[in-house]
Amino acid sequence: MTDLDRIVNEIAERQHGVFALDQVEGATESEIRTRSKTARWKRINRRVLLVEGSPDTWEQRLWVRLCTAGAGAVVGSRAAAALHGARGMRRTHIDVIQPAATVPNLKARTSRWSNNVPGWHVTAIEGFPVTTMERTIFDLAGLTTPARRRRGWAYVPAGVVERTLDNAITDDLVSIRSLKMVYLSLAGRGRPGTRLMRELLEVRGDGFVVTESVLEDRFVALVAEFGLPEPRRQVQVGSDGKWIGRIDFLFDAQRLIVETDGRRYHSGRIATQQDHRRDLELLAAGWQILRIDWWQLENDRYEVARLLQQILARRTTT
Repeated sequence: MTDLDRIVNEIAERQHGVFALDQVEGATESEIRTRSKTARWKRINRRVLLVEGSPDTWEQRLWVRLCTAGAGAVVGSRAAAALHGARGMRRTHIDVIQPAATVPNLKARTSRWSNNVPGWHVTAIEGFPVTTMERTIFDLAGLTTPARRRRGWAYVPAGVVERTLDNAITDDLVSIRSLKMVYLSLAGRGRPGTRLMRELLEVRGDGFVVTESVLEDRFVALVAEFGLPEPRRQVQVGSDGKWIGRIDFLFDAQRLIVETDGRRYHSGRIATQQDHRRDLELLAAGWQILRIDWWQLENDRYEVARLLQQILARRTTT
């Protein structure tokens, strides 16, 4: 094995079989043609090659796009969120942020250009240069415009961005403070993502507690829409010095607990038995428990709001 082959193999092993010519100093066109003819290397484009026999994977395609974009390119937006392990983000999209001055320009449906990707906005995951989760969320917010969807470019609904942000806080991937730092470093008039990120951060002050499911968010929206008293969220409840459990929502003045039962998390027999045992302990401690499920919030929300309003009014006067 020649020194050139050894160097290429080391690079390709780290990059799922992919390497760029600018990573291999001194490689001549003759050496490249020779190895291509003997099926050892496959030329993807002018700058990027592939070691034959390497499995075709999402990671490999992502490396091809990174190497094509050139020095300074990083994985961003949907692909970055997937690498960070963000809930609901699958390893399907190939999204890259490349310096605005580099060539060739990649397609807008999978790539973006930026002159503002400072080093503290970049981390490494599985060997990839990747935007930090804070920067990733800001970039996702920039993909929410209807124009991007009409043109077939990379697009993410605003609700997905909000859910990704809240999940990242819940999973300790980011904090409100770190999100604000990235926001302040990027925000500007006309910059994609600025307005949505400002709105999301404004309602998430120091006292904000992230809900842990879409179902809980639906209940929060229902409370706001119908002008009901705002409950405390994710509260630890006990009696006589004994901890009973953490509940979803608590209306203190009415001693009313609301639990939102998701389709996924409350379907098992053991989980149901545990819920019933905790409900009995809460009732014995003087709390009333109201359970609301997904179907009710999706299909019977006006009736849920009306009945909840009556319950709160009755328990306020007693």
